[in-house]
Amino acid sequence: MAVGGVILLGTILLLLCPSASIAAARNVGARPWAALGLGFAILVTVPVVIVILMVSVIGIPLAIFLIGLYVLIKMAGLLVLSTAVGMRIMRLFGKTCGDTFWPKLGVLVIGVLTVFIIALIPVVGVIALLIAWVIGTGALGLKVHNAYCCAPS
Repeated sequence: MAVGGVILLGTILLLLCPSASIAAARNVGARPWAALGLGFAILVTVPVVIVILMVSVIGIPLAIFLIGLYVLIKMAGLLVLSTAVGMRIMRLFGKTCGDTFWPKLGVLVIGVLTVFIIALIPVVGVIALLIAWVIGTGALGLKVHNAYCCAPS
């Protein structure tokens, strides 16, 4: 059930922004340490900001909004890392991710299945899933940062 939901969410993400999801996945291989650092910063700072907002009465609606956004960002980060894993597996077999929808979806499905199979390993799986969330979220953050910094004025 969870794998199907993640693949469905990934399909929607590929339909809405196909080039952005692949570009964010390429950040995992191109800048892994930057993705890890930014992902860890997001993992730590966003919950702290949510708690601070919850303390003030005025910030409660914003905190509730941030909780939902945080969950969506973490899911998108998992999809980004799954796509990167799928691209790496395809590269091992001498294949590349095509420009059309179906090859990209195939890469996503391979990556999601691989990540979820690794997540089934008792202790290592939980640690691997946490690292996947952190790196994927960081790679997504790097893509957003590059889009804003490098966008033509």
